Amino acid sequence: MSWMPRACRAWRLSRVGGCAILLLIATVFGIFTGTFAWVCSPFGTTQPVPRLRRRSIFVVTFEFAFAHMPRSGFPWNLLGYPAANNLALLQLATVTGIWGLSFLVAAFNSLVAWTALAPTPAPKTRFAVLTALLF
Repeated sequence: MSWMPRACRAWRLSRVGGCAILLLIATVFGIFTGTFAWVCSPFGTTQPVPRLRRRSIFVVTFEFAFAHMPRSGFPWNLLGYPAANNLALLQLATVTGIWGLSFLVAAFNSLVAWTALAPTPAPKTRFAVLTALLF
């Protein structure tokens, strides 16, 4: 938040005003993070594949909502930005935008986590699936 003192000087706010704005931004960030965790928590015990899709959809939904908030939307550091370096995924972004790449990254990460943490398959099977996914 190194931009905060400059913004306070530009808007002629006191330190108290700047701290109040910073507290407001932190509160909004906390509400989004807490709501995301609360929405995703019921999907921890049943049907792994639909659960992965729902969590990926929630990730993109919260990123979209957070980026489009009035006056404080920050479309920075979205989950799909690192995937934009891949040409094939970049071509997909022309159709779906950064939100489609975010969904793809969230779905892949959920699949890898589910494969690594699933209790039923043998460790060799999990390792083979993870290796196939990564290469």
